[in-house]
Order: sequence, then C-alpha cells, then structure tokens
Amino acid sequence: MSSNEFNENNEDDAYEYNKYKLDPITGSHWEDESRDDKSEYSYYSEDGKHNFQLLFDERYYLDKNPDITAAVQNGIFRSAWEHFILNGHKEGRNSSVFYNEEYYLNTNPNIKAAVAQGIISSGFEHFVEHGAGEGRNASSNFDTDFYLAHNPDVTQAIKNGNFGSAIEHYMLHGRFEGRASSVGF
Repeated sequence: MSSNEFNENNEDDAYEYNKYKLDPITGSHWEDESRDDKSEYSYYSEDGKHNFQLLFDERYYLDKNPDITAAVQNGIFRSAWEHFILNGHKEGRNSSVFYNEEYYLNTNPNIKAAVAQGIISSGFEHFVEHGAGEGRNASSNFDTDFYLAHNPDVTQAIKNGNFGSAIEHYMLHGRFEGRASSVGF
C-alpha cells in the first residue's frame, strides 16, 4: 500500500475520513449519511451551513497540479477532490480561482500563525469552518463586502438563513446570474 492510500487501521487516516465525511470504501463525500444522493463533491462545514464543494474546481486543480493529474490517472487517488481533502489543502494548494491559500493567510495573519503553530491544518480548514461565515475573503477574485454592497438581496437572504455566506450565494447563483464578485472580476 502506498503512503497515499487509505488504511482503515490507521487512526490518522480514519480521523481524516471522518472529519471530511469521506467514505473509506467509495471515497465519496456527503452531507448526511442517510441521504441517497451522496456526491463525491459534497462537503459541508461542521455546522452544516457552508457547502464548500463549490470552492473546488477539479479542472483548475488538475491544470495547476500536474503531479496530481498523474496520481489520479495512476489510481493513487480516486479523484482530485480526494487528494485536496486528504493532502492538498494542508500542502497549501489552491482549490479554485476563488480560494487562494497564500492570499487567505497573508490577509489573515492570525490564521497564518495558527497554521504555523499547528493549531489548524490550513487556511482552507479555517475558511470552511469560520472564515466564510465571518465574511472573510478567500481570494482577490471574490470580495465579500463588494458583493454584499452591490447585492442587498443576498444580504437579506443570508440574514434569513437561506445562505451561509456571500460566496456560497455567488457560487450557487450569482456567477450564473452575471453578478460581479469583485471590482475587477
């Protein structure tokens, strides 16, 4: 077994799979184990409010990481998403044009320090669990304040509990509706 494969007897592997709701048999991710529509790209924050499958772009990830393309083609990982969740976010790899680890850590020095101290594994982990809901920006391609200022209906939808964050709305609807995500994007 290679060091990148799941070992059900290894507590660290089991923790990672449970933490990200990854089925060790199928490699799929899901929001609720009782649901039939389990999706390999379904990933929700612990509070269930934020769906961060939306921040992962497989084509982008594979284009930017040819080593992962080869690893997926060779069966070392079942998918680019599997690599990102198990290793990529901890290695500082970017999931899409809407999440940039270096940008996030440099604009949030307290989070950068927490990663450096091993308190959290990555900026992505923080963004998923806290940052998006706090209105933090994950890249220069999405400005939460700009988006909400130009889309008061989204602000209201978040207040009403329809969306967990501005970026969630943008990824689900705004980009398809032609809404601008930042000044230049």
